[in-house]
Formats: sequence, structure tokens, C-alpha cells
Amino acid sequence: MEILFGLKQNDLTKVPASNYYKILFLPKWYPNRTDTHHGIFIEKYAIAIAKNCKTAVLYIGPAAELKNKIFDTEISVERNITIVRIYYCNSDWGNSPIGKAVKMFRYFKAAYKGLKIIKTEFGKPNLVHVNVLTRTGIIALLLKKINKIPYIITEHWSGYMPADGSYKGVLKKFFTKRATSNSSAITTVSENLKKCMQEHGLQGNYFIVPNIVIDNVTISTQKRNGINAIMVCDLDDKVKNISQVINVVSELKSEIPQLNLTIVGDGIDRVKLEMLADKLQVKNNGVSFLGTIGNKKVYELLSSSSFLIVNSIYETFSVVAAEALMCGIPVITTSCGGPEEFINSEFGKIIEPNNPIQLIDAIRWMSHNFKSFDTQKLKTFAVANFAENKIASQFISIYDTLINKWEAGNTREIITIASNWKVLDVGSGDHPNERADVLLEREMEETEHRSGAKAVIPEGKKLVLGDATEMPFLDKEFDFVVASHIAEHIDEPEKFCAELQRVAKNGYIETPDAFSEFIFNEPFHQWVVSNKNGVLVFTQKTKQKVFSEWFYRLYYLNEKRTNHEAMYSRNFFVVKFVNLMRKSWKYLPRTYTRFHWQNKFEYKVIRKS
Repeated sequence: MEILFGLKQNDLTKVPASNYYKILFLPKWYPNRTDTHHGIFIEKYAIAIAKNCKTAVLYIGPAAELKNKIFDTEISVERNITIVRIYYCNSDWGNSPIGKAVKMFRYFKAAYKGLKIIKTEFGKPNLVHVNVLTRTGIIALLLKKINKIPYIITEHWSGYMPADGSYKGVLKKFFTKRATSNSSAITTVSENLKKCMQEHGLQGNYFIVPNIVIDNVTISTQKRNGINAIMVCDLDDKVKNISQVINVVSELKSEIPQLNLTIVGDGIDRVKLEMLADKLQVKNNGVSFLGTIGNKKVYELLSSSSFLIVNSIYETFSVVAAEALMCGIPVITTSCGGPEEFINSEFGKIIEPNNPIQLIDAIRWMSHNFKSFDTQKLKTFAVANFAENKIASQFISIYDTLINKWEAGNTREIITIASNWKVLDVGSGDHPNERADVLLEREMEETEHRSGAKAVIPEGKKLVLGDATEMPFLDKEFDFVVASHIAEHIDEPEKFCAELQRVAKNGYIETPDAFSEFIFNEPFHQWVVSNKNGVLVFTQKTKQKVFSEWFYRLYYLNEKRTNHEAMYSRNFFVVKFVNLMRKSWKYLPRTYTRFHWQNKFEYKVIRKS
């Protein structure tokens, strides 16, 4: 926060609107207590966005055992991200139709619990960012229908690809189409994945946004001795076709004795693959298995290797291929759906999937030519296309086109503000507008005008000390001004209205209307402010007595208010009744004046003394 006493020309430079965005990630996959690498590429997205926006994550995942509990909750703040993880028991009903229904019910109940926590810990999001369908998309769709929150979808799943074929089932297809057709945008990690989704009839506003590759590696000048190929993948031979690479390395070993293959990762076929390498007499004699290692160690191995091999049958992107380029080494890859979109002859070789002859030729060629690749050029390309700030800016440019609705005033009136507008909140008090860049306030300490509360300055906003009738700003310096519950306090309404129109191009004014003033009649309100056919009318008050002291105290239950004795109650029904009454108040006639204006507005002041 920053308080400005004397303004200079550059004091009020606009900050990016994304600083005010509240983004809720709804991922199907995310690192959790049972698998710390699960959906790590989604975690990288969230970390990148959190450097630019207020970010929260709601992860809902199954758990085999919860010690006689159905649900378990973890709440944490990690790298400036509010993370709520809700686990639900999925082991007590089996896979019968009833069991599946029970698990589905628990999933959505866990989502309900998590959203309540998000509302308390984080607040209402401006946008929901779904990562991997379909259940997450159903939650986002419900939030859009109920709370008017837009959402976008980022898809990574290979199930839409013909070689995978997992996208099936009547209900799954129905809800997936509903989720995609109602989304504001769909991003995929590759053009091929987008095409596969569209072929399934999943239409939408598509963008291509790749995975993030962290730029935290210095290209190694000390290569390991020999010719060192490397594979980094889940050891699922049906998808990654690792056995074919082991066979080829075994076949080439007599021709290229310096050739070695390092396999990094773990999975369902590790034992089978190690047995194959042992049978071919290349295990630890040309082929080595390292298992799962940390990301930093992977980068070190990539940087010191000769080239990477991606021999997959299908991929949506291939993060490790992009990481190899970031580490300055070339790549042999199959045209499996993802990596061929950024690997070309300058960065490696592309071969057909499941083609051992082409694989032999590619490894043979790369063994003799890997040193001819420009390592710095590979890294420069990776930074330009996959670095954290690059990907974050792509997402934020999408957010900017979608987040233009903000709430203002006690009524939470929806105001439309473009992402490039500079916004002023006049008389911001103890509830500054979320979207405002600059706050104007005359009094910082407790004052009767806000019932003894101090002024609040949220982090990242600038507060200027000044009077609303003589604002220290240039003409039309702001694109939009919010003046919520200040006009009724002003001594000179004419000056106030003239100043609003001088400093801003558009605005929103909110005050109590005649009925609220009749009921509550605060002594520090000087005017009844009404909207009469597009004219803002200020009528001077002459009476300063509340309609009912008892009703006043009930309405402000458990609050201290200037000139009134507080009423306290913890009774569940009383509290619920008062909350319902306060939420419903704005729907009664003449309780609030809401006044939107563009360029200029008419006003009238009626003095009675």
C-alpha cells in the first residue's frame, strides 16, 4: 500500500488490471499427499499466474483410506497460492454401479465443501480456470449458471486422440460438450489436441498455449564421456514404446560402442523393461534405469546428455522435449501429435511412430551429428516459447478479454470496466472497490461517517489524501470513477458532481435512497439522493430521527454504530434472519440509488433552508 500526500506526474501510473483478478484453478490433476508429481505441469501454470493475479486452487481427489472419515481437508498457502485439497474416500463401495454413484456423489459434495472454504479464505473469484475435464467442467458450469462467474478450460488429456481412444461413454460425452460449449475459452497444449477435440464435436473459442518449461538451468559445457541418449517418461510401454528403443540400442551397440541410453522414470512396465535389457545383455552395459528423480536432477542430466529420444505412440505436447531444448540438446521424436509442432530440422529429427528402421537411422545419424547443433539457439527458442512469463502473459491476455464485470457499492452493482482503464474510488473508506487503482480519502482515522472505522488501503493500491470537491487530479485522468456512499455526506454537491465529471470519463454513484433514509436517517447524511429520470437529485434533509431504534439495532446486529447502542445475539435463527434481511434490502423499492453515467450527467440540488 502507498499513501500519497503530494502528487507527482508519475505517482498514479496504472498497474496491470491482472493484479486485481481473482483466479480459481479447478484441476483434475494436481500435486497431493499421495502423488507429489501428479499434474505438476498444472502447478507450474498456477505458480506463473500467481505472480500476476490473486490465485487459488481447489483440488478434489480420491483417497483409499481416511481413518473412518468420508472427507479430509487440507488448507495451505504455497508460493502465494491459496490451496484447498479435499480428499474423499473411494474404497468402501467397490466399482459396482452403486459404488460409482456413491463416489460421484462424494466428489461433488467435496467440491461443495471446498467452494465454501474458497469463499471464506479467498473470496469470490472473477474467473474459474478449469484444467482437464470432465467433472471439473461441471463444477465450473454450475458456478457460471448460479454465480455468473465465467470460466475457461485448459485441456491436456490424450484421451481425445485416436491412438488413445479413452474418450467414450454417453454421460461423459454429454457433460463434456456442455462444459466446452459454455466455456468462454478453451486452450490446448498443441494444435493436434485442438483438432482431435473438434473432431469429437467439442466446439469453442480455442487458443494454443503450451506447457511451461522452467528456465533455471545453465547449459553444461561438461558433457559425459561417450554418446549419451536419454529418455524421460512414465514407463508405460504401450504409450512410450521404450522397449523398441532398448532393442535398437542393443542392435547398434556393436556398431557404436560409445552409445549409452539412460532411462529416467518409473511405471507399470519397469520390471518388464529391465528384464528385456538384461536379456539383451545391455542392462548397466549400455542401458541404465535411474527411476524417478527430482526436476533439478533431470535438468542436470539433460544438459550433460547428447540427445533426447521421444519414441511415443501419442503425446499431447511432450514437456520433456521442450525441456531438452531449454537444456540445449537436440531431440529425436516421433510424429506423435505434440512435439513435432515445435521440433524441426534445426532442433532434431522427426520419425514415424513405431518405425524401428527410422529409429535406427535417426539414432545412428544423431550419434555422429549431435555436436553440430547450436545449443544456445535451442535454449533461446525454448525461452521465447515456453518460459513462465511467456505462458502467463498468454493466459492473462485471455483473462483480460473476459474479466470486465466488477461489483460496486453495498448493492454489489455490476459495473463494466475494461482491462486497460484506470479507475478511481472516491471516498473509499473501509471498503475500497476491488478494481480501483487509486483511492481518494479525506480522513484516515476513525470517523462517524463510517461508524468509527479506519480507512483501509489494500496492498498494491495507492491512496491519495484529498477532498472530493477539490480533487488533486488532471482533467479526465481516469477512465472510470466509483463514488459509493459518499454523495449523501458532501457539503457542496455541485462541486462534487462537477469534480467527478472533470477527472473521469465514466462512473458509478451509489447512495441510500428515500426509503433507507426514512428508516435509518443517519445524522451525518445531509442529503436524500435519488435518480429522477436520469437526473441525480440531491434533496436536503431536515429531520434526523430514525424510524425505529429497535429496528435499526436489529438490522445492524452485532455491530457498533455511531450514536446507537449495539444489539448482540448469537442465536442461529436471529442471525440467519438478519443476514437474509440485509441481503434482501437492496431489492426493496427506493432503498438504494444506483446511478451510472458516461461522459457527463445532469444533477439538481434542492435546499430547504
